[in-house]
Parts: sequence; C-alpha cells; structure tokens
Amino acid sequence: MSVGQTVSEYERIYERVGELAEEVGNGMPGPSAMRDLAVRWLDAWNNHDVDTMVACTTEDIVMDDPTALGLVARGQDEFRSFCGDFIESFPDIHFEIPNRPCIGVDEPRMAVQWRMSGTFMRDFTAPAATVPLAATGRSFAIDGLDLYEFRGDRICSWRLYYDAYAMSVQLGLAPPLDGRMMRMLAPTQRMRAALMRRRARRQRAQ
Repeated sequence: MSVGQTVSEYERIYERVGELAEEVGNGMPGPSAMRDLAVRWLDAWNNHDVDTMVACTTEDIVMDDPTALGLVARGQDEFRSFCGDFIESFPDIHFEIPNRPCIGVDEPRMAVQWRMSGTFMRDFTAPAATVPLAATGRSFAIDGLDLYEFRGDRICSWRLYYDAYAMSVQLGLAPPLDGRMMRMLAPTQRMRAALMRRRARRQRAQ
C-alpha cells in the first residue's frame, strides 16, 4: 500500500470495486469477496506468504510475464515455485497500489497499477537463462500494471507489464543508455541494421 494508505482504506477501495462489478454483472466476485481476495493477495506478497498467494488462485492459474523473457507459469505448482524463487532472490520485495483498479465491463477482468521495490540479494534463474543471474545487492523501484481474470472468487489468469530495462539498469544487470553508451552502440547498430535490410530485401525477392 502507498504511504498513508491504511488497510481499512484499501479494503474500502476494493469493496467499492466489487460493488461496481456487481452492478455491471460481469461475473466478478461480489463486494466482500473482492475486498477479502484483494487484501489477502497484497498482504501475502508484502508478507512473503507463498501459501496464501497460491490459495488466492485457481488450480489452473496461468501467470504470464512477457516482460521477463517470456516467463509463463501454468498451474499452482509452477506458480508456487516461481513465487518462492522470486522472494528468495528479492527477500524485501514490496508492493504499493497508488490508484483504484479498473474493472472489465463484460468479463471478470481487472487492471491494477502498482509500484514494486526490492533488493537483489540471491541468485535468480530467469526463464531464458542457462545459468542463474548473480545477485548484485542493488535495489530497484518500478511501476507496472497487472491484468487479472477471475473464476469465482479466485484468480485464474495474471498477466504483468512493466519496464524490464529500467529494472535491469537499477539492479546493475544492464548499462544505462546515456550519451557515452549510445555513441559506443550506434556504429554497431548501423552495421547490423544494414545486414538486416539486405536480408529483408532477399526475402522479399524470393
């Protein structure tokens, strides 16, 4: 939760979201169920309670993080494994919700803005990596957006969007694209671009 935002305020926000969803009649959980689920979900992440995170999801949960090198976790076992690994690597991970969520009009969906912060303290195995990423001890804070779908009073689909490059720079995993770096990269990029154009022309000619 954001600074100055109490648990009761957070509960009221999601109770109102549930009331709106009930008025729309799109299959979203009712006011009390929405409030309880939302508070349990956020508290579970901020308290690093993997069991409660999993309990908030359906057995066939699909977590899709296209920003993180194409990570997809299917089912509660894979979801539990990801959550546990992520919290081990970022043991102080914390989420704040700065704005009211947006609900879908005709389907049980919801979009939630968030701010995530944490410190990279232990190695983390990224989906496309052959070896784990080494912990840097550096911290990050980024903004992002979650898209949720619901079945009953649990989450069945969770898709995340955020600036992975900004996160990588803050954690020391990628260089900042300042003036010096751009001057170093530009000649290489121009050569690669020329090769790509020639390859594209050959493909069009075939």
